[in-house]
Amino acid sequence: MKPHYFCLLACLIIFLSLPQTADSQAPGNWQSISVDGLDDWSDPGKWWSSEKGVIVAESVGGKSLPKIHHLIWDGKLKDNFEFRLEYRIISRAPQDAGVYFLVDRSQKVNKKGNLAGYQAELDTANLYSTNRWQREGKLFGHIFDGKRHRMFKRGNRVRIEANEKEKIVPLPHSFQATKVFRKPPEWNNCLVRVKGNMVQLYLNGKLANEIVDRVVEKRPSGDAIALQFRPNGAYRFEVRRLKFRTLD
Repeated sequence: MKPHYFCLLACLIIFLSLPQTADSQAPGNWQSISVDGLDDWSDPGKWWSSEKGVIVAESVGGKSLPKIHHLIWDGKLKDNFEFRLEYRIISRAPQDAGVYFLVDRSQKVNKKGNLAGYQAELDTANLYSTNRWQREGKLFGHIFDGKRHRMFKRGNRVRIEANEKEKIVPLPHSFQATKVFRKPPEWNNCLVRVKGNMVQLYLNGKLANEIVDRVVEKRPSGDAIALQFRPNGAYRFEVRRLKFRTLD
């Protein structure tokens, strides 16, 4: 092999060995979100902490809280991206948990603590909604629109046209929450995909919800991510392996 080939090969090896930053990574590469010390997160309050690469929210003394508490990451994820995490809920009682995305922090939350964004419902049952929503049963796989204050049920494909007319059809493959949800000590996988005006929620590899919203002025359009926690008695919410990537 000629000397200049050795030089090129050495340069290539050195380049590939350099650590990549978020700015240097090409679109499409998964990038990890740091949880060490929660330095990149805001509004941790006393409920949130970091333990060996796991974000933990735990009720103090098993108390129930009337207000929702959030941990917010201003990741500037707005247009075309995927966001994923693993989580588990450790409790003997049904609990309220979720992850918000497309959050607009400039808009005030309501008294209950809802944010102006979409929330993927990660809980197995809901104790905090109105009676109408309680009759729907478990919310695992639903998407809550905090800006419009409405719920999109799991297992559906929703189309909202620019004139606000809606069409709702079942997903091609049924989503059975009780079969998809994993009880602790197992971890559940959550993946959110945002592509233009389309939002998809996958739970444990299964498509749970799809929304296409063409009403630009009314749909959530922020760029922050937020974990949501409101305990009903003793409760531990654990989240790990948070990653995102941009989409073309």
